[in-house]
Amino acid sequence: MSVLGGQAAHAAERPSAALGADRSSAGVVPPLAVNKGGALLAEAFKGDSRALSRLNRPKGAPKTAPRSAREAQLEAKKKAVQRNQRSYWDAERAETSASTAPENRVLSPSSEPPEPDTSECLAREDANSLDGVTLNRSMWCMRYRLGVSLYRLDNPNSIPVYVGQVTMEFTGVAVGRRDARTMVVYYKAVPGSVDYDLSATDRAKAPGWGMTIGADCSDTSCSRIGEPIYKTWAEWNTDDTWWSWDITSDETASTNPDNVLHHGWYFTLHGSGSEYVGFGARTPERIIRCDSATYFKFGETTYPKACINAEVIPHLQYSTNSEAHGAVAEHIKTAQDEPQNTWPITYLPKRIPGKFTGDMNDPGLHRVAPESANYAENEKERKAACNRTGNYDAITGMPPYNTTTHDCDEYPFRITEEGAASPDWDFSVRAVPLSENRSAGASLNVYVVSDRILYDYDEFWVEINDGTSGGGGGGSGGGDPSDTEPPRITCPPDVTSTSITPSLGQPTTSDNVDPTATVTNNAPSTFPYGTTVVTWRAVDDSGNVATCTQKVSIRFKFTGFYYDGNYIGDYDWAYQTAPHSITFGFRLTNYADNVITNPSVITSAGWDAAGFTIDGTTFNAATGRFEIRTYVPKAFNDTARTFTVNLTDGSSHSVVIDFQTV
Repeated sequence: MSVLGGQAAHAAERPSAALGADRSSAGVVPPLAVNKGGALLAEAFKGDSRALSRLNRPKGAPKTAPRSAREAQLEAKKKAVQRNQRSYWDAERAETSASTAPENRVLSPSSEPPEPDTSECLAREDANSLDGVTLNRSMWCMRYRLGVSLYRLDNPNSIPVYVGQVTMEFTGVAVGRRDARTMVVYYKAVPGSVDYDLSATDRAKAPGWGMTIGADCSDTSCSRIGEPIYKTWAEWNTDDTWWSWDITSDETASTNPDNVLHHGWYFTLHGSGSEYVGFGARTPERIIRCDSATYFKFGETTYPKACINAEVIPHLQYSTNSEAHGAVAEHIKTAQDEPQNTWPITYLPKRIPGKFTGDMNDPGLHRVAPESANYAENEKERKAACNRTGNYDAITGMPPYNTTTHDCDEYPFRITEEGAASPDWDFSVRAVPLSENRSAGASLNVYVVSDRILYDYDEFWVEINDGTSGGGGGGSGGGDPSDTEPPRITCPPDVTSTSITPSLGQPTTSDNVDPTATVTNNAPSTFPYGTTVVTWRAVDDSGNVATCTQKVSIRFKFTGFYYDGNYIGDYDWAYQTAPHSITFGFRLTNYADNVITNPSVITSAGWDAAGFTIDGTTFNAATGRFEIRTYVPKAFNDTARTFTVNLTDGSSHSVVIDFQTV
């Protein structure tokens, strides 16, 4: 806690001390700022000195030891899934020159975040949110407001009275270095955005009050380079400078392979002025991962240390329309969507991983070292399936192909744990043109370097674009090269249906240059029961991409509840209060009106009160209904209770029973 007064002195260059900043917070993670009215707010108070001395405000918590790698990795994945944060590295636009490799854009410190990535990131709709958007594992950005809420204390025992607030719009960017265990965090105020929501008297004083902005991290194995920046509100309102701080990672604190560590970083904010006493706060934490893996190489350049943004689901993207690798994309699409229609033939359902549908449990792929036994076994199994040797014969192995013009392509990739030799997953092989297989393979090798995919640790997925190439790989496609603004897309409403081929509707799109952006989605030809997240993508002629998501829920047909052969639907129903059994019946049918007979579709059933018991669930073939027998205790009189059945399709069905004495 400190009183900043109305000091006009401020930092003129980086790094520099923040004059009047709160120095007592070293080694402490500040409390989370209040998110109110679209702004993150610290607090400041003025008034009775005795009340100020008694003021009990959150002071934060000491920095702790770094969390376990797997725990932090899982937390980052959960955040990415919850916020639908996905990145797409487009193989069609892969950069193959070391001089223009994405890694080289962030090798050296810069006074500004790299372009055109920053503009692309900030143009994303999600950038204007509390969580911002992770463009890819190299860059995160956000545009939001922050500031300070002001309160007064009129007497020693008074409750703080809200006076007003001062806020500014800002842009934040985090860029991972590829030559050091460093995340560079940038901050820039938007000139002219300061808003004084105050009385006329305080409004006249407020431009001279101060605001200190910084960045820091939350555990003892990371540190900040660069001091917080102090400016008056008047100065922030005209400032157009990118201020930056380095969040660094101490590799000696790690016992993990490749010295992996995860850290949380955040912006800090602290405002005061005149007689106001300020309390520091912070923005929500963002998870990064740092490593010292020595096997990343592009051309003749190696990248032995790096930090990446961890809160994103990373994808390698191929396009079926690509002249360079379209046949490989078609192969992967079939393997992911129709695994039973792939070689080698099996007589059990095939399970092929690597497609992300929005579910936390969607299995991804994990990279393995080329010198590993896993890699060698994958290649051995691939060759056997391609050549009908070993475990594969003329029925199960792939048919012969022209080896002078074609390669035998495999998916999942040979470089992954889930490849052909995996004991847990199935695989697919197909003959594809030599040049396309080599092109797709080269793109894969560049991708794992660009997205910093660690051996035996990182998970990634493969996206197949059916419409047109486009995405986050860098480089340039067709269209207007000066057009970096993505199109806008609004998804159709969520759908709930009993049909497995429901009508999804069409999204609405617009673009600043291209009047007919290409729209595709990843909807399956038939939907499973439950909820599927469909991602719609709009790509303009310049390759700029926008996405939105739509939830499609497929339900069983439920005919309502029966008792003693009588249909009661979901309405109130009177019954005596003596102890007795009630057997509820209900019928489920699928999309083709076939009766469902397997009780495993019922995930749970029960009453909304203690004392009731469930004696069992059976299927009555004579009536074509499930029957659930329940025991009702002598415990209710003139009381309504609800019985609910939950199904594997995600739906719940209830009936209200009004217990009355008769």
